[in-house]
Amino acid sequence: MARFRLLHTSDWHLGQVLHEQPRDYEHQVFLDWLQTVLETEKIDALLVAGDVFDGPNPTAQSQQLFYRFLATAKMRLPGLDIVILGGNHDSAARLDAPHPVLSAFGVHVVGGLLRTEDGSLNFERCLITLHGSDGSPAAYLAAIPYLRPGDLPLCQGDEDPGQKLAQSIESIYRPICEEALRRAGGDHPAIAAGHLYLTGCRISELSERKIQNGYLAALPVEVFCAELSYVALGHLHLGQAVSEKIYYSGSPLPLSFAETDYCHRVLSVEFEGPELVEVRPIPVPRPVLMLRIPEDGSHAPEQVLEELRQLETLEGRDPCAPTRPYLDVRVRLEGPRPTLREEISRELSDKWPRLLKISPDYGHRETASSVSAGRRLDELNPEEIFRSCYSRKYASADTILDEPSDHLMQAFRLLWEEQERGGAR
Repeated sequence: MARFRLLHTSDWHLGQVLHEQPRDYEHQVFLDWLQTVLETEKIDALLVAGDVFDGPNPTAQSQQLFYRFLATAKMRLPGLDIVILGGNHDSAARLDAPHPVLSAFGVHVVGGLLRTEDGSLNFERCLITLHGSDGSPAAYLAAIPYLRPGDLPLCQGDEDPGQKLAQSIESIYRPICEEALRRAGGDHPAIAAGHLYLTGCRISELSERKIQNGYLAALPVEVFCAELSYVALGHLHLGQAVSEKIYYSGSPLPLSFAETDYCHRVLSVEFEGPELVEVRPIPVPRPVLMLRIPEDGSHAPEQVLEELRQLETLEGRDPCAPTRPYLDVRVRLEGPRPTLREEISRELSDKWPRLLKISPDYGHRETASSVSAGRRLDELNPEEIFRSCYSRKYASADTILDEPSDHLMQAFRLLWEEQERGGAR
């Protein structure tokens, strides 16, 4: 029986800028590597499960990366089916715009749910036939993009908003998945793809939001038909298996320093007839290392500065080289230290890693000014707001900094007066 190979990836976030550092070089290296994987693994279909771009208005450079990759992939592998889903970071309209051209070359883009002339949802765009190496139909895909509020039907009843949301999303996923199953029959795999957050999953802290259309809710796995051969998901950057058949591929690159501690990968998924045979992670090489000093927690400034002195030096290498590691410096502070950035930059002036971020740690602050308690923002004057913010930021169990100094308050008043004068011009 013929085998069918799918490569599952998601969350590319082309065009991302990490702490003012564009990541186009890393994405170009990834796409070049991915092209090689498609060829060496003899992949029949490539599926990108959402968040192709980092935002709804991608840069010209990130769009060039994307379309150049599609063109190269189709030139080298003419029989390769490519399916692109829209994610919550993508503009559905922008992704869908070139669909009439791309579909003629075997590239299927489903940026968002479309509607027919009578206003009903056009599910046919979400049903895609995938082909094997001999060009014959080999699998049937239910490709469902990130669902926005306008896509969802209104559910009646007294259930909580999260339950209504799950019902609305299931009312869209179910009929599309059932039709893919019907077309697949018992001879071919029926596959579903989506961009959403399922219950029981782990997230990358500080990187992803569990919010779906305004609700802090995870959706149950029951939104997918149990008979499906495989479910390919995007949205979570931490690749993981939800069940034996439901997988998040994860992002190919760490999208924040919080994501550096686990492997980033794509998934090679193999079927024999309708049966799932293997899901094999393929680690993605990191073209630029992401370092944290210290690796865990935070250290006092003097200890951090000493650790920075031990870093690898430039040693005649090009300071503009795109492969220079990114560095996050995590410092434990007892209070404001205005010269901190200057001190860190001085120690790094001849070092190979480049500074991207300074993460101050002021400890667990339980003390906060009660000035604003029970009062609306428009009832507070600017000095009260400043004092309250200062207290929340700098008060800790180890030091008493509940109130800003007289010098700091004087500087604040000067800045506020200057702002007021500027606003009156």
